[in-house]
Amino acid sequence: LEQAFGVLRHHQRRCTGRKVAASSIVIRGTVQLASAIATALHCFTAQDLAQVCVQNWQQLRSDLRQHQLHRIQQLRFRRNPEAFLDTLEKLLL
Repeated sequence: LEQAFGVLRHHQRRCTGRKVAASSIVIRGTVQLASAIATALHCFTAQDLAQVCVQNWQQLRSDLRQHQLHRIQQLRFRRNPEAFLDTLEKLLL
């Protein structure tokens, strides 16, 4: 498992040119790790991908989007807490 994470980090650094892992690895790391391991073990065809359950895929995309929205809100709060709280107050009133 540790080697799998190391390979994923190595590929991320080579693709992006960054020295440290991207923050997106927190959000999409589970999906990226699973896909990296699966593609290393098996070469997928278009037919294999067409058999995926669309509802499961949509649910996963929805979960990832919700997680991303929460992280965006945290970032906005850290950058300017007063403006963020003012916006929330206007929404609640």
